[in-house]
Amino acid sequence: MTTGTLELNRPWKLSPYLRLRANDRDVLLYCFGPYERNYWCDALERAGFESGGRYTVRWHPWGKNDQNFVFEISNDSDVLLGYEKQCDLFLSSLDEGLSYGQLVAAAAMFFLAIGAISGIRKG
Repeated sequence: MTTGTLELNRPWKLSPYLRLRANDRDVLLYCFGPYERNYWCDALERAGFESGGRYTVRWHPWGKNDQNFVFEISNDSDVLLGYEKQCDLFLSSLDEGLSYGQLVAAAAMFFLAIGAISGIRKG
């Protein structure tokens, strides 16, 4: 469990993440997704999260390579994002995978690349 300043960062063209600043140390908490075009950070914002505020983060035993995928975020008295909600969103994003349109676009780009390479070799 860690208490510190929590900031939401939304870099352009990258997945959003939270930066927890506590005890002269920064910890990045990744907002994996998206599920139905929403990252789980969006659920946190809807719950009343204010970037730069003081929050407590409790780590769940899940995780690998020093990345904690599931955690609970609370302020003084309220849990803004619990384990269950985050687990549901995280697992739903894993289960959903690519949409049909994304798969068709990826296949079209693959065949265009093959055609371009074979055209270069013939020319």
